Amino acid sequence: RPYATKRITTLEGQMGIPNTTKKLQRRLKEVEMFPVFHGTHPDTVPKIVEQGFNRDFSSINSRHGRGCYFATESEQSCFHTYSKPDANGIQAVFVCRIIVGSFCRGTPDISVPPPLESNPNQRYDTTVDDETNPSIYVTYNDHQAYPSYLVKFRARPNAD
Repeated sequence: RPYATKRITTLEGQMGIPNTTKKLQRRLKEVEMFPVFHGTHPDTVPKIVEQGFNRDFSSINSRHGRGCYFATESEQSCFHTYSKPDANGIQAVFVCRIIVGSFCRGTPDISVPPPLESNPNQRYDTTVDDETNPSIYVTYNDHQAYPSYLVKFRARPNAD
């Protein structure tokens, strides 16, 4: 069992709290976490592997906010704009898991998501390119994204 579940089960027994694990599991199901893709420069790969994502290193030329960008389709992350080939033509794309939370459409000028309409003291968690059918997610907290796998590849030349 994962450490967190094991620890909660132990605490349940020690404190006599019934069904804490089931309640936690229900709450975790409410958090939307799913796989996305992040193309990056070869020099950035070791930094992400060692330290995770850091929005301070994000591109200033952002369309949906200044944060870490993730695509729902791997093809988009494979473009040379995002996944720059190294000297041998090898590209790198991370398969990541992100916590989305509440989201709204992003704009280029923001460095944090805007306040929630329902509660101005809280902010959206993520911004997107399209609220009805997002293909790009932008995270603003470094702990929202986890690099699960690194895929390295050499793109084949277009066949004519």
